[in-house]
Amino acid sequence: MTATPTQRLTKQLSNNQIIQLPARFHRHTLPIPKFSYFKLKANRVQHKLKSILYQQLEAQRFTLVFFNNIEIMEMAFKHYHYFFPDLICVSSEDALRFDKVEALRKGEHRIVFTTTILERGFTMACLDVIVLNADSFEKAALIQIAGRVGRKKEAPTGLVLFLHEGVSLAMILAKRDIVYMNRLGIKRGWLDD
Repeated sequence: MTATPTQRLTKQLSNNQIIQLPARFHRHTLPIPKFSYFKLKANRVQHKLKSILYQQLEAQRFTLVFFNNIEIMEMAFKHYHYFFPDLICVSSEDALRFDKVEALRKGEHRIVFTTTILERGFTMACLDVIVLNADSFEKAALIQIAGRVGRKKEAPTGLVLFLHEGVSLAMILAKRDIVYMNRLGIKRGWLDD
């Protein structure tokens, strides 16, 4: 079961072998990504990103900020940590990654800078995602990242924000697929909103 089957896999199966489940158990639509232009400069704090992160704190939301590069993430972390003291960053190269993810699940950190290590299989309530340099991610990764939001019945909505230096085809297709699944869920009567 996957939200993002590969073309190779779908070509191996006929249409009657594929079952689409366009709704979550709580019967709410999937959050649709919003696009906003932003050129990341990891060597300094940028007002736009800092402002977005403050808004997230004020809204009492947990926020995963996705980076496509560990070095850039760690450089940005050094600058933003001053303004957000409980900020952490996590990647596949982090020896403490499991402890950090567990601390996040316990609510000890409101904002996490992360790589795609948290793209799949991570679920918690009141979670939003921001993707930096979204134009550099593949469609499947963007769909999986967006899929972190709204998974819990008690918090079925949230923010999916793709910050980019130019809208990519992968971004457009990811948003299109999410909108399509919502329409299909409504058509089948599986969604309440």
